Amino acid sequence: MRRFRNVLLALGLLAALERPALADDPFMRSGTLSVAVADDFTHQKAEFLYELRTDDGETLSLLFAHPPEGLRTGDRIAVHGRARLRAFDVDEVEPLVEPSGFPRAPLGREALSAWTVGAKRVLVILLNFTDDASLNGTTVTNAQNLFFGAGSSVARYYNEASYGLATMTGDVVLVTATVAKPTTCATGTIQSQANARALAAGYNPASYNFPVWIFPGIGACAWNGLGYVGGAGSWINGTGSMSLLVGAHELGHNFGLSHAHSYACTGAAIAPTGCSRSDYGDRFDVMGNSRAGHFNAYSKETFGWLPAGSVRNHAGGSATYTIGPLEGPGQAAYAVRIPTTMSARTYWIEWRDRSGFDSVEPAGVVNGGLIRFAPSAVGGTDLLDMHVSTPGNFDDAELDVGSTFTDPELSLTITAISKTATSLTVQVDYGAPPPASSFHVLTPCRIIDTRNPNGTYGGPALFAGQVRSFVIRGQCGVPGAAKSIAGNLTVASPTAAGAIRLVPGGAPATGTSTVNFRAGRTRANNVAMGLGASGDVVVDGLPSGTAHVILDAVGWFE
Repeated sequence: MRRFRNVLLALGLLAALERPALADDPFMRSGTLSVAVADDFTHQKAEFLYELRTDDGETLSLLFAHPPEGLRTGDRIAVHGRARLRAFDVDEVEPLVEPSGFPRAPLGREALSAWTVGAKRVLVILLNFTDDASLNGTTVTNAQNLFFGAGSSVARYYNEASYGLATMTGDVVLVTATVAKPTTCATGTIQSQANARALAAGYNPASYNFPVWIFPGIGACAWNGLGYVGGAGSWINGTGSMSLLVGAHELGHNFGLSHAHSYACTGAAIAPTGCSRSDYGDRFDVMGNSRAGHFNAYSKETFGWLPAGSVRNHAGGSATYTIGPLEGPGQAAYAVRIPTTMSARTYWIEWRDRSGFDSVEPAGVVNGGLIRFAPSAVGGTDLLDMHVSTPGNFDDAELDVGSTFTDPELSLTITAISKTATSLTVQVDYGAPPPASSFHVLTPCRIIDTRNPNGTYGGPALFAGQVRSFVIRGQCGVPGAAKSIAGNLTVASPTAAGAIRLVPGGAPATGTSTVNFRAGRTRANNVAMGLGASGDVVVDGLPSGTAHVILDAVGWFE
C-alpha cells in the first residue's frame, strides 16, 4: 500500500533518531508501518493489526507483547526482535528520520489540517464475487443513503461534528471480482480486486481521499468493520454491518483516532488501584461502539475543528469556566483542559445538549459535564464514571450540577456549579501548577541510559526497591525555565516481570506505573512529566530483579 502521511501531531513523544542495532538485537528491520483496527462490535472486541512494508519490499506482520502507544499508518520505523515466517516478534521500536533528513514530528501535537479539514471524496466500492453476487441495486441505494444521503448519513455526521469544516461527497459503485469468495479473511484480495474492478468501471480510487470496501459477509472475518489508523481505507463485512456507527467509526480510524474507552474504578470515580478500561466503553462517542454520538472535545481539538482559544487551559489554583454545548457551532468555549503532574492524566471537561446526532444520547447527559482523560495511556480517550452508585452504567457518567469530583492523588476538585439551556459552569481547584502552557521541540536526545558506564546518568541498572533521582534541567537543551518534559521512557533487559514509574521529584508515591514489562522484553512508553522543584524526576517502583532505564527527551514545556 502507498505510504500515508501522518495524521496527528502532538504530545506524542517518540524517542531518538535511528541508531545501529544493539549488540543483543537478533534482527532489525526498517520500513513504513501500517496500523489497522478490526472492530467486532457484536462481541465488543477489537484487534490492532500491525504490518511493516520493509525497505527491501517485504511485508511483515508485527507481533508485540505490549504495542507502544501512538503508532500511525505511514510512520517510518525500525523494529528490533526476532523473525518468523512473514512475521516479526518485536522487542523494541524506534522512529526513523524522514527522507528530508528531519525526524518525524511527535504524534498528536497539532492537527494535520490537510487530512482532517476540507472537502473529502469517498469512494464506496461494493464487491461481489464470482460465486456470491448477493450485493445488488438495493445495496447500492442503501449505501448511497448511508454515506451521502440527506438523512442520518456519514457525510451529514461529519459535517455536523466538524461544524462544516470536513465535508464529504463521493460515489458508490457495484463491481464483481474475478475470483471466488475467499474462505479466509483475505482483506488484501478484497482491496486489490475492488480497486481494480472500480478502475475498470471508470472510478479511479486514486482520485478519492477515502476508499471503503464492502463485500458479502465472510465468516472468517470476525469483525464488522476494519480501518487503517491514520491512513486511507476501510472494510465493512457484509450488509448486516452497514450502519452509521460502523461507517463513521471506521472513517474515524482513518482520520487518526483510536477508541473512546470507559475507565471504571471500584467504589470511586478515580483511584490509584482497582481500575479497569473497557475498549469501547464511552457510549457518548462514535469511537465507542454504542451510538453514533459526536467525537469528544479532545478528538475535535486534535482534528483542528475547535477554534483557537475555545479550549480553556486551567493554569492552576481555582477558576470558574462556562462552556457551551459541544454539538453547537460558534461557541466561545467548548471544553476545559486540566494538565496535571501525572503521566496520562490530563483531564478534559465538556458538555452536551443532545442536539443533532447527539439526540440519541440519554436525557440525563444535559445535567452535567463529561470528564475524560485525554489522551489515554493506551491511546484514544478514557471516560470516567461520576455515578459510582451505578457501577458499569456509563449512560449516567456525567458530573451533575451540584456534585463535586475529587482526585485525591492530585488534590484536584471539579464542581459542576450551574447550567442553563445553553451552557454549563464548572469550578476547578488544582493547587499544583500544570506541567505546560507552551511546548518547545528538542532535537531528540538521550538523557538517561543505565546501560552506559556507572555515573550520574548511567549505570548501574535499577534494582528492586531502589529510588533514583535525575536532574533534567540543564541536560540535552532543557532550560532552567522548563516545568516539564516530553519524551520516551524505555525499560531494557528486565530480569523479572514488573513495572516502574517516573514522577516529578518530590511527588508522593501513587502506585501508578509508567511502563509495564515482561521478563527479558524491552518496553517503552511515551511520557509528559512535570519536573520537581530541583528540576528533577524520580525513577522507582521496580518490584523485583533489575532493569535498565533509558529516557529520551523530545521537548519541554514552560
